[in-house]
Amino acid sequence: MGFVFQPYLSRGSATPCVARTMPQTSDLVQAFPLGEEKKKALIEISHDVMLKLVACLDQAEPVIKDVEAGNGTVTRGDVKVNAAGNAVQLPAVVDLRARSELFLYNAKGALREIARIFEPLYGQKFDHKFQKIRQWAEATYGPDDALTKLLLSDAAWIECVIGMRNAVDHPGSGDGTLFLQNFRLASAGPPMQVAEPT
Repeated sequence: MGFVFQPYLSRGSATPCVARTMPQTSDLVQAFPLGEEKKKALIEISHDVMLKLVACLDQAEPVIKDVEAGNGTVTRGDVKVNAAGNAVQLPAVVDLRARSELFLYNAKGALREIARIFEPLYGQKFDHKFQKIRQWAEATYGPDDALTKLLLSDAAWIECVIGMRNAVDHPGSGDGTLFLQNFRLASAGPPMQVAEPT
């Protein structure tokens, strides 16, 4: 057999998390005066980031669609109430907990992979400890450096994602416990109010 073709990802290069990683990184690294080993390492990192981001998207899209469909049901007034008025059938996000936990697992994994770029570019290894990366950048380049500012501007959401993932791994720890709620009855009314998943 001369050639074997096989699907590799659930997404193609039209998907931003694919296009902005492997294809663009492969082109971008050629513009920099880096050795071939460093270029290869950066392309490998972008590949690994891409895999984690695609996995995040695979978990997020069904949740987003279920929330949109559920909100549509509520907005149209299609929430079913029994004749006695004492039971209601609410919309739901299917597998909300499992999808949320898998999303967080892969999001934290993507951050871990992204942090690997500091080794080929700067000779520094941090794992996924972005607070240490920020401290290093500020100590090395100063508080007004573009890298320091970028890391500082992203600190809140990065810490939020890592904290939520840690809460799944270690419930009740310093990061707390992750609580998920599906669609729920906020008020029986009248008018009835249904709260979105949180």
